[in-house]
Amino acid sequence: MAGNKGRGGCAAYTFNIEAVGFSKGEKLPYVVLKPPPLFPDADYKSVALKTENEEYILALKQELRETMKRMYSKRYMKIPDWRRLPREMMSRNKCKNTGPKPKKAKDAGKGTSLTNTSDVLKKIEELERKDTCMQKNETRPLSLTIYKHQLKMVLKT
Repeated sequence: MAGNKGRGGCAAYTFNIEAVGFSKGEKLPYVVLKPPPLFPDADYKSVALKTENEEYILALKQELRETMKRMYSKRYMKIPDWRRLPREMMSRNKCKNTGPKPKKAKDAGKGTSLTNTSDVLKKIEELERKDTCMQKNETRPLSLTIYKHQLKMVLKT
């Protein structure tokens, strides 16, 4: 039971008063009842303006400073300097169409327009002529046969 002997002891004070700057039995300082001043006393007083000319120049300077603040503060808040900012932060105009893009119509100059049945028949005849030229080797390309069959199906409908 080694923990029972540490109670009470002989120490009346928990810290050394002499370390703070007071000796035993000396009176402690009085309590301060008013708060300290907000600003320290100014050692140097500002010099008063001597003439009306200096007052006029000072007023002009202050007015110029205020007008410059008014002129440029709103403008620079609205338009940021994009040379100093990354391009990712630059605002972009949003597109109105968010859906798929409309398909462009084929130009008439690129190919022949097959609107009439007579035009389609002429196109089939041209393909057959090409087909007869290729039949010399007794091999018929599959894509041409499929294309020809599809054109005939379109004509029926």
